[in-house]
Order: sequence, then C-alpha cells, then structure tokens
Amino acid sequence: MKKIIFLAIIASFSTHLIAQEDFTWWGEKHNWDGFRHWTAYTKLTSKFMGPNALPVPDSKKGILPNQTTLKLAGEGHFSDGDNTQNLFSSFYLPMFSERIGLQLEMVPIEFYKMDDKTRDERISREFVSEGRTIGDLYIATFIQLTKDHKKLPDMVLGINFKTASGANLDAARFTNTPGYFFDLSASKEITFNSKRISSIRPHALAGFYVYQTYLENNYQNDAFMYGLGIDVNSKKVTYEVSLNGYVGYLNEGDRPMVARLGIGSNNAEIANYGIRLQQGIFHQQYTTIRVYCVLTLKKWNVIE
Repeated sequence: MKKIIFLAIIASFSTHLIAQEDFTWWGEKHNWDGFRHWTAYTKLTSKFMGPNALPVPDSKKGILPNQTTLKLAGEGHFSDGDNTQNLFSSFYLPMFSERIGLQLEMVPIEFYKMDDKTRDERISREFVSEGRTIGDLYIATFIQLTKDHKKLPDMVLGINFKTASGANLDAARFTNTPGYFFDLSASKEITFNSKRISSIRPHALAGFYVYQTYLENNYQNDAFMYGLGIDVNSKKVTYEVSLNGYVGYLNEGDRPMVARLGIGSNNAEIANYGIRLQQGIFHQQYTTIRVYCVLTLKKWNVIE
C-alpha cells in the first residue's frame, strides 16, 4: 500500500511539473516578462484572431423580413496559415409588428487548423493549433424606421450585442470579451418592366462598433462601420455584391474590409438556398465560401 501511495505521489508531482513546463516554449518565443498575465500579449483584432472572432457584420440592407426565418449555413475559410470550417445559424423573429425584429446569431461549432507561423503571429498558447471550439452568441434588435416612403429610402436601425460565449481564447479563436455595435442601413428599390430583372436595390450602411480588449491603456476598441452594395432581383433569383468593413481605433490589424458576391433563390415559400463568396482585402485575409439555406417558419409568426 505504501508503495502504491508513493508511486501515486510521484506521478502527481511529475504531472504538475509537466503542466508547469507546457508553456515554456511560449514564454521564450514571446519574451514573457514572468509577471504579466498572458492575455496582456494577446492581440484582439481581426488580423490576429480566427475568422469568426471579430467578423465584419452583415447588413439588413434597409429592409426587414416580414416572417420568422431560420438560416443555416456551412462555411469554409481559407488562408495561407489558417483553414477553418464552421456551421453558422441565424434566427429572426418579428416582434409585435413587421417593423421590429429580434435576431440571434451564432457559430455553434468551428473546426480549425493553423500552421506554426500563424500560431506565433497570433501569440497563440496552443502548441498544436488544431481542434474545434464554439463561437459567440450575437443578440440584436432591429427597427424599421421608414419603409415604402415616396422620397425617403427604406431604413433599418440595428442594436447588436456580442456576448463572450466563444471559447479557445488561448488559441486566438474567439475574444472571450463582450461588445456591441449600432448600425443604420438604407436602401431604395427600383423596379423594372423586364423579364430578366424585376428590380434592383442599392444599399448602404454606417455604424459604430465597440468591443472590450485586454490592453491596460485601451480597455476597448472603437470602430466606424461602413458598407455599400447592390442587390439585383429576378423573379426567382437574387444576385448580391457588396463591400463592407470597419475601421478600428488601434490601427493594429483592426481594419478589415471584405468584398461579397452571392446568389440565392427568393421565390420558395418554405426553403430558399444560396451561396456566397467573400474575399478579405485588409486585416482579414481569408477567402470564405458560405452555402446556406433560409427556412421560413410560418408557425412561429407572432404577427399576421
């Protein structure tokens, strides 16, 4: 019995030593001063995190859905040092009237693999940067300010909150910090008497994006959001092209810009499908492909 207890103590002590030595490589690589917490070295910006950590938000394009919808998507993000695949989900529920809506968005699971160069650039503490994790939950309220006005464009105000539900901060996948952003999107539909094109909808967006950091001299990063694009609609299909981004205050990898090109069906009563290509231009150098399905949940409607 004494021998068993002695071996157990030795094994426990050895495990403790190994655990202490796990991050020796990280301390040497990044010149750790031996005092500050490792999060002080983390760069919470889009360039130095995974593609879903601080993404460029989508625009409501000045118009809200009039029915309850559920969007399910599969995404692939490809870059020189980080290949990521994930599921994406978005639930939209009209509240009280067609002019107010609640939206929940989340990456329920993400699979990633980074090379050593990218791991070190992002100051990741995960020696073998490969695995799976869960993303942040976004909660938003949207308000239709104007719609079908003779002179004014259609306008939607968005109030969005980013929770800190995302995991694997040590692998630079999600920030583990809260944030919020306000955005105003506007558009105007122009109709045509054409067999090929039924209407076009130019749209624009402006907003303000804030999220918490771990920096001692800057506890939060403030960013100006922008967007510009156009949707081209036929009787069965919608084509979309847009340029979106935000400009952070820190100017250290926090100014991502993305170009988006997509095509999707628009005439089905229950399920519409589409595909979107996104190309990162600044501070988010991923090529992203999204394949999605939008389900209309008529039984969930709270308005007629």
